[in-house]
Amino acid sequence: MARRLLYLSRTWAMGGAQTILLTLIRSLPRSEFEIVLAPFDAGEADRTFTEAAAAAGATIAEPVCWRGFRDWQSATATLRRIIATERIDLVHSHDNLSNTLVGLGVRPRLPAIATAFGWWELNAKLKAYYAIERRLVLPRFDAVYTVSHDMAAKIRRGGTPEARIAVIHTGLDAARFAPRGRRAAVRARLGLGPEALAVGAVGRVSIEKGHEHLLEAVRRLAPRYPGLTAVLAGTGPDVERLKQRAAELGIADRLVMPGYVADATEILEALDIAALPSVLAEGFPTAAMEAQAAGLPIVASDIGGTRETLVVGETGFLCPPGDAAALAATLEPLLADPDLRQRMGAAARTRIASDFTLAGMLQEMGGLYDRVLATSAQARRR
Repeated sequence: MARRLLYLSRTWAMGGAQTILLTLIRSLPRSEFEIVLAPFDAGEADRTFTEAAAAAGATIAEPVCWRGFRDWQSATATLRRIIATERIDLVHSHDNLSNTLVGLGVRPRLPAIATAFGWWELNAKLKAYYAIERRLVLPRFDAVYTVSHDMAAKIRRGGTPEARIAVIHTGLDAARFAPRGRRAAVRARLGLGPEALAVGAVGRVSIEKGHEHLLEAVRRLAPRYPGLTAVLAGTGPDVERLKQRAAELGIADRLVMPGYVADATEILEALDIAALPSVLAEGFPTAAMEAQAAGLPIVASDIGGTRETLVVGETGFLCPPGDAAALAATLEPLLADPDLRQRMGAAARTRIASDFTLAGMLQEMGGLYDRVLATSAQARRR
C-alpha cells in the first residue's frame, strides 16, 4: 500500500523550489507514495502553486489560512486536522514558515522531514526567523533534506546532527530540455531579432537574484554588442523596479520580461547565455541546472551552493556577487565567441544528463522517505 505524504509549502513566487516540489509530485512512484498538499491560502502565488500541484497529481487538502503569526493557532489546528483526516504517514514541510509550523506548532507523532533549500537574510527580521529555524526548529525533525553541501554545513552549524541531514542534488529529465526547433518562433514572440544576443534567466524575479547587476552589465557592454538584450522570465516582487531601473540606465529597449512561463524550456531555447547574478546565497539553484540542461553556458555569482552546479571554465564561469563590472567582464568572452558558447553549452548539457538525473534524485528521495518511515516504525515497536 502506498504511504501518504503530507507536503506543506508556502509560496511567495514560483521559482526553483516549486519546480522541485512539482517534479516530486509528478514523478515519485504512485504505487509507493501518495502526495497530499496542504495549500496555504495566503496569496496569488500560493494559488498558482496549488493549481500546478493538483495538475501534477497531488491530492489537495483544506487550505491553511495565513495572514501572519496571529493565525498560528488556527493554522496548526488545521494541520492537525489534515493529518488525521487524510491518514498521513509522514509530514514533509518545505520552507521556513512550514518548517516552523510543523516543528514548533504541530510536531506530530509521525515521522517528519524538513526542507531547507536556501536562506536569504535580506533584513534583521529574516535573519531572526532563519536563526530560529536553524537552532530550534530543524533539530526537532527526523531528517532535514537539502540540496547542496554548502547548505548542509550551515544546517549542521545550527545543531542538527550530521546523520540527520540528507543532501540530494536536484535531478532533471535532460531530454525535456533538448532544443525542439522553436528558437526562431519564440525569439520572434519575444521581439528578439535574429542578431540579438539574449542573456537571461527563467525563475523568480526578486531582489536576491541580483538582476539589477545584469542590467548594469548590459549597459556597460551595449556599445560593443548592439544586439545584447536581457531576458528575465518569471514573476516576483522586483518586476516593476527592474523595469524602472532599465529605463534609468537607458536600456529599456534591451530588457524583455515576458512574465510567468509554464514551460521554461521555450525561453531557454531562445537564449544564448544563462545568467544567475544572485547576491544572496543560493542552495543549489534549479535555474542554473535547467539552463545547462538546455545547452546554455552559464555565468553565475560565486555564492552559496551555486559552485556545485557547474564546472568553471568547462560549463560556465563564476564571478563575485554584486559586482556589475565583474559580471560584464565575465560575460564578454562568451558574447564575443559563438564557438565558445557552443562548446560550453554542449559540455553543460552532457554533464547534467550524466550527473544530475531525475531518476537518481527520485531514488534518493524515495530512499530518504523509506529510511525515516522505517526508523519511526522501529521506535514505536520498542
